[in-house]
Amino acid sequence: MKKLALVLSLSLLTACGGGSGNSDYNTPGEIFTPEQRLAAESNAYVTGMKSHVIIGGSDATVNPNARATTSGGHGNGKLYDLENVIFQSADKEFSTPDEDLTITFVTDDNGKIIAVKSMDDGSVDIFDRHDDKSNRFDIPEEKLHARVNLIGKQLGLAYSDFGFVQTYKDSDPDNHMFIMPIAGGYQEKLVKAEELTKDITFNGIAIGSVGEANSNVEGERLDLYDSNATLVFNKDTGTETLTADFTGKSHQNDPWYKVVATRYNDGDAQIVFTDGTNVENDRFMFRQDGQTVENFDSGKVVNNSPENKLSVGFEYFGDNKTAQESTGIIYFQKSETQDASQDPNKIDFYMGFGGVAKK
Repeated sequence: MKKLALVLSLSLLTACGGGSGNSDYNTPGEIFTPEQRLAAESNAYVTGMKSHVIIGGSDATVNPNARATTSGGHGNGKLYDLENVIFQSADKEFSTPDEDLTITFVTDDNGKIIAVKSMDDGSVDIFDRHDDKSNRFDIPEEKLHARVNLIGKQLGLAYSDFGFVQTYKDSDPDNHMFIMPIAGGYQEKLVKAEELTKDITFNGIAIGSVGEANSNVEGERLDLYDSNATLVFNKDTGTETLTADFTGKSHQNDPWYKVVATRYNDGDAQIVFTDGTNVENDRFMFRQDGQTVENFDSGKVVNNSPENKLSVGFEYFGDNKTAQESTGIIYFQKSETQDASQDPNKIDFYMGFGGVAKK
């Protein structure tokens, strides 16, 4: 499986880990077995999403033997667990969207996460969970490890999550880490954009990283964080616009540009970067005619071209085809030469987003 060689300081991600925030078994009318409750407590070390969701049916007792995608004793409803969550990722090489790569959880009969599975164009890697109170997963025979750092619990996301998968090898003397941004959720709770019936604003968190392409040494990348990011869906035009302001210091992260990423209803996208006056390191700034640029008269507009490769994508989740949550991934690779693959100074940027619909 291809992996992106990036380093990211994950202190603000791992700080929010731990076995709390997953209380789906206390929801009125949803009565789970003791084993399923223990599974939910264990899963909370990995994700804040509900460990079990019921689709359809009445508020009857869940069949103790019910499993994901199987009919349970909950009226005519079905009980699903985290095995029915699909995460998408940006392309590891940041050149084209990688629609073939998905990350899924593997669960036991009670819905407890016991492994993560990475599927990439026919290639499958399975990382077994290190223990019941950890977000670490391992392939022991390859001495390969992964940490699933998801932060949706900060927003109270129930059906979706977002963050990064961080992998590393015991044999790497420099302890380089490979980072993949991921976002996704329960497919049974997925709401397609064309099913949305009104304008919606999602308030949430944007987190990301920027640096020179393929940089994988500590200090070569700049971590990004905005706790007041917004995603706006416009019903009339079908456009989705994410605004993240990285111009100030937050969570010990250095300032960068303000980012406005838009996806149009025809699938095209663009990203606009503005206000780089606070960027402290030239290596993270855009260049024009060989010089760093702090500000642009009308913003630095980026569209897909031989010099610029980008992708903007969002998904929506909620009950009864109502979008209550949204997650997404934005990435961009900048090159000043016609042959982007040969430019050693190209910049890449990726960002994950999660938000809750404004009421």
